[in-house]
Amino acid sequence: MQLGELISEFRTRLTSVMDASEADAVTFRAFEDVLGIRRSDTVIRKQDKLDENTIDSMKRVLQRLEAHEPVQYVTGKAPFMEWTFEVRRDVLIPRPETEELVRWMLETIKPASTGNLIDLGTGSGCIPIAFKKNRPTWKVYAIDVSPAALEVAARNAQTIGADILLESDDILLTHSSAPWRMARFDVIISNPPYIPAEEMSTMHPRVVNYEPSLALFTPPSDPLIFYKSIRDLAIQQLEPNGWIFLEVHENFSESTLRLFQSPPFKMAEIKEDIFGKERMIRVRM
Repeated sequence: MQLGELISEFRTRLTSVMDASEADAVTFRAFEDVLGIRRSDTVIRKQDKLDENTIDSMKRVLQRLEAHEPVQYVTGKAPFMEWTFEVRRDVLIPRPETEELVRWMLETIKPASTGNLIDLGTGSGCIPIAFKKNRPTWKVYAIDVSPAALEVAARNAQTIGADILLESDDILLTHSSAPWRMARFDVIISNPPYIPAEEMSTMHPRVVNYEPSLALFTPPSDPLIFYKSIRDLAIQQLEPNGWIFLEVHENFSESTLRLFQSPPFKMAEIKEDIFGKERMIRVRM
């Protein structure tokens, strides 16, 4: 089988489970991440003969994609800003709106500054690693309740070359002896779970069936539970004039903002993402 024939098979079969433009993008992402063949090279290489092992391997990839598994989990790779991160089903796939949050933070935190930053619920480590690469003089902490997620974050930090401090802890615990609880911070950032469990039935199978529920969903009784905990931690551990950056659910942006609109917080504001959705909050202590 030639390369062009296999690409054509991918695109044809994937259009049965996604629209044509997405099938096209997923096909070329799979070939680049698995075989190292860039989209720009596929035209001149379409008549390349593929060996049986390669064909069998790529057809297994295709089967997983047809079952709605995200291409990032199939290939184990996801782009975030200037880097490629390892992702597994233990961590959320980094998304463009999280890039926007990090860029907003970098616009706020001047390059010549220094201080302590903590990412609460780090997952793949994309947020603290990206920050550390851009602000190398800062001391950066990354916290997650999932040991498997921390393993992924540690590998990403080593591969990308970012010296960050990883700790296991549950931010909802009111009593914890984790070392980071004794520190003070100039920046707190978090993309915590914020989707009410009842929304699960309306979400795409590739999210519900593959991405970690622990990192996505909140108890139905309190969709703001993690933001309340972050607020309480900030009151105890955020330095005067420190910053909080949060990714939020667009339907709960105003109610989340209200948590930070009274002393000791001086300022709290919402920012829309590139699609016009209220998905980010910035707070000044």
